Amino acid sequence: MRGHNQLYGSICESLSHQEKDAFKQNMDRLGVETIQANYEPQRCRIIKDENFELIFIGNRTSLNSIAGNDSFVVMIYHGIGLKNSYYTDLTDRIDLIAVESSLRAEKLGDLGYTTVDSGFIKLDHLPQLTHDEKRSCQQEMGFEPAKPTILYAPTFYPSSLKKTIPIIPDLVSEMNVMIKLHQFNWTMPKYLPLKE
Repeated sequence: MRGHNQLYGSICESLSHQEKDAFKQNMDRLGVETIQANYEPQRCRIIKDENFELIFIGNRTSLNSIAGNDSFVVMIYHGIGLKNSYYTDLTDRIDLIAVESSLRAEKLGDLGYTTVDSGFIKLDHLPQLTHDEKRSCQQEMGFEPAKPTILYAPTFYPSSLKKTIPIIPDLVSEMNVMIKLHQFNWTMPKYLPLKE
């Protein structure tokens, strides 16, 4: 949409209803309009027809179906660059890759890609709390204010939880432990038992 400064969000129509609903709720919370359709090719066509100047993507799967010829495409991964796909799931059609570290920026630069070190990118909302609000939250959760608090929020597949669960009881005696499960714990049947 040339000449406009409107922000839109869109998510693949083939994802689960839970993922699409969570995405929509977060976009609504942020005041971002969403582009939705009845099926994935229709969603891609709507986006491509808009001919957006700037497109942010999380993978290249639908890139050619959504990017206009003059669209500037930014690839944003949400994890760390240990997976092979972070180096093979690329194309010259990507204009800029947001990475989590200077090491990864250097590796991708050596492969001819333009990068920006953006740090870790997450969509989780982290409110800024006053000291009193923080204490109130700690009390509501049954935390001891004198203990340090750690958050375990895996960005990898939930299978890491199997290795972490056995050590959590040892940590609780020394600190407050919060666990934010990976989204797959709600959306992928094979990980549902880990939620228990």
